[in-house]
Amino acid sequence: MTKYGSGDLNPQARALVTREYTSDSTFDTFIRDAAARATQEDIFANAGPFKAEVLRVWKEDGTNINSGFWTALFDDGVEGEIIFIKARIPEIHTYPVDTDDVKSIEMHPTFVSKKPGMTEPQVGTIVWVDYEDRRNLTFPIYLGPVNSTDDQVSQQLNEALRLAAKELYNNPASPRKPFIFGGGNHKMRIGDLTIQSDDVFMNLRTNKPSGYKRKKPPDTIIIHESAAGRVSFDAGKIPDGGRKLTHKILEKKTLGVHFGVDRYGKVFQSADPVHRVLSHAPPYNDVSVAIEIYNPFNTGLASNYKNTPEPTDIVMPATPLHGKGGQILIPSRKQLESAYKLIIHLTSTIPSIPLGFPALDSSLIYTWGNMEGLKPGVSKGVIAHGHFHHGDGKVIEFYSILRIMGMSPDNAWSTLMGVMGESVDKGRKLKKTNLGNYGGKIAQAFEHFS
Repeated sequence: MTKYGSGDLNPQARALVTREYTSDSTFDTFIRDAAARATQEDIFANAGPFKAEVLRVWKEDGTNINSGFWTALFDDGVEGEIIFIKARIPEIHTYPVDTDDVKSIEMHPTFVSKKPGMTEPQVGTIVWVDYEDRRNLTFPIYLGPVNSTDDQVSQQLNEALRLAAKELYNNPASPRKPFIFGGGNHKMRIGDLTIQSDDVFMNLRTNKPSGYKRKKPPDTIIIHESAAGRVSFDAGKIPDGGRKLTHKILEKKTLGVHFGVDRYGKVFQSADPVHRVLSHAPPYNDVSVAIEIYNPFNTGLASNYKNTPEPTDIVMPATPLHGKGGQILIPSRKQLESAYKLIIHLTSTIPSIPLGFPALDSSLIYTWGNMEGLKPGVSKGVIAHGHFHHGDGKVIEFYSILRIMGMSPDNAWSTLMGVMGESVDKGRKLKKTNLGNYGGKIAQAFEHFS
């Protein structure tokens, strides 16, 4: 374990989760808090350069490096030795690290020396690091040891501080060309997940893109379900869940969402989540990113959730969510998995959004119902819309928590179906679920999609 906790090296940036972690912290206590009411300050305002603890160091001959982002970092080419370090910024990399475990070290970013011939740090020492793209925490750079008298390091730090003073919300992406992290040609692939651009939501009265520019970074993801197109879906006309239909309905109401996930598991983006505010869930509009799950929700189809083999479209009584009659359509397995991966992606690339769930308390008890007291700027992380309006998004939220707790897609799905099926059998609306009862080692809270 390292000896540095959140706030020890960079006191100007507050902890990104509610508890500070030290060498005495355990993996389970960390995950318990991270999956609960994790809170995260706006670190953009005072971000970088950062002090980091060195976990691993190696050098390579720059003339032998012919690929990778680091080749673009050197003003004078890449002749000479290039230093690479694995380093931990406690205020950002809040998960526990075992310095004797190679995997634990390798999950940290690799910082590359700004220029050849820089001072080589020692493992365990403190160094200055930064990111070329601080908003997304990408293109990590090694700047030199802390308190170094190396003039080169000093010059680089001054340049980094100058860049830190720049306006962080300039040059937003064109509203008609939605911003996609790392994406060229408006398409990005993360493992088996592809994010592709979709039509921009327009204000039909002004014939301009809906929404307005953000004044501060988002700190929340709101999960919606479209609940549109019941008759058409039941008739087999919109098997994707009604993406185009939902877009038209939202546009007529001057509403919009940043992302959508259809029943095939395809992910679509209609707006820049960092710079653009859309109306979708007041009072959270100004600080949130909206994910729409294209799912009619209510259905006239017959219940089939107990059928063998398992049908593609699962229908069950509305008891778990409504406590009353009718049938509900469960988001597809592909849809749930893509939504989970999208949540991981967004919380990994937008530092102001913590990987936390206000609906899950520190005892791992999940709340299904309405949650009084949710407040923008205070209740951060991932929130199902149904916790403060309507009843949507909770199935997706619950599944995502199970996946973050380390369950495989199959186990997460069977657990979800088991919890909802038991509710139907008992004829009682779901109120609380104690996830501590399901045990298992939590091992995927920070799953990386490469």
